Amino acid sequence: AQLTGIALDPYARPFADQFLDAYWADEPRQQAVLRSGGSSREVIIGGGFHAAVYAAVRVLSGHRKPLVLERNDRVGGTFAMTTQPTFYLNSRNRAGSGGLAGDQGASLNYLPGAPIQAANVSMTEYQTNTDMALVIRLALAQFADVVTNADVVSVARGGAAVEIQIDGRPALLAGRVIDAR
Repeated sequence: AQLTGIALDPYARPFADQFLDAYWADEPRQQAVLRSGGSSREVIIGGGFHAAVYAAVRVLSGHRKPLVLERNDRVGGTFAMTTQPTFYLNSRNRAGSGGLAGDQGASLNYLPGAPIQAANVSMTEYQTNTDMALVIRLALAQFADVVTNADVVSVARGGAAVEIQIDGRPALLAGRVIDAR
């Protein structure tokens, strides 16, 4: 209910966006998240739609939160490249028609496990990129540990772990890496 209120309030959405950006950019928090991983951690490179879907499905299946490495300062992928609506999602996405993508009459812009769906954000026939960006960002806030401004320069398998080189940071070890760029 609170997320729906934030999504529908024209003043609350920018506040939520700014809060998430500031939270994800906090350097001491980022350092703590990067140190807490270990070689069994799942790491997702890229913080867009596919990262949100993967993180939500994994956490809802009982796995721990994955680490998402986003090279930009704004999480949400292509949908979040701007804070202003610039394009509409072209699909059968209608308010109240959540379901698996591709089902008869179901939403194509459905994000599995997300706390709110794009069709419920604006309650219009066709949602905008900013509606989907909010859904992606809220899902990642709930289901992932996110580090922004983390430009991955290389990924190499070394024994049982994968070593991830991030520009300007120490190497990070992971058990599994998903490239969602």
